[in-house]
Amino acid sequence: MTRNTATERAIAAIEDNAWTPVSYPGAVQDPDTGAWISDAEVAEIAYTAFASTPDRITARLVVRRVKDARYVCHERETEVLM
Repeated sequence: MTRNTATERAIAAIEDNAWTPVSYPGAVQDPDTGAWISDAEVAEIAYTAFASTPDRITARLVVRRVKDARYVCHERETEVLM
């Protein structure tokens, strides 16, 4: 799914306690950075696609985020998860 303003709003609405950790048995390599990724988090939220049309449909939006060492959250002194 393409990230756009509506999906960004839905993702931003996911509460911090809604994320479930996922640990991979074997790390995978990030194709963009070459870094090894060994953990992630997933969450879901209701999302209405095509909201401004008669064809609108509400379904689950399942989001996966991984740690990204390029960004640091100074408020919590932890890595921001994207």
